[in-house]
Amino acid sequence: MDVNNLKLTNHAYQRIKERFNLNCDKEGALNYCKGRLKNAERIGIIVSNEGEENVLYAIGREAYYLLLDETTIKTVTKNVKITYEPIKEKNKRNTYERIA
Repeated sequence: MDVNNLKLTNHAYQRIKERFNLNCDKEGALNYCKGRLKNAERIGIIVSNEGEENVLYAIGREAYYLLLDETTIKTVTKNVKITYEPIKEKNKRNTYERIA
C-alpha cells in the first residue's frame, strides 16, 4: 500500500471525526490516517456487513477498512473498551456442565 496516494471517503471522514474525536478538516483526517497506516498491520481481506470485500488494517485499537486496490479508506472503527467477562462467564458455565 502506498500511503502517500491514499484517499478518504466522506463516510470515513465523518467516522474519524466521530470515533477518534478529531476536530480537523478532511485533509487533516487523511494525514492522521496516513501516519497511523504507515505502522499498521495488514490483517487481510474481510467481508463487511453489507457483503463487500475490504482490506483490513489494524493498529492498536484502530481498524481501517480500505478498498481492495488499497487506494481509498472506506471507513474506520475504534474499539474503546474490550471486556472478556462474557467469555469468562461462558467458559465457567461450560466447565460446570462438563463436570456435572
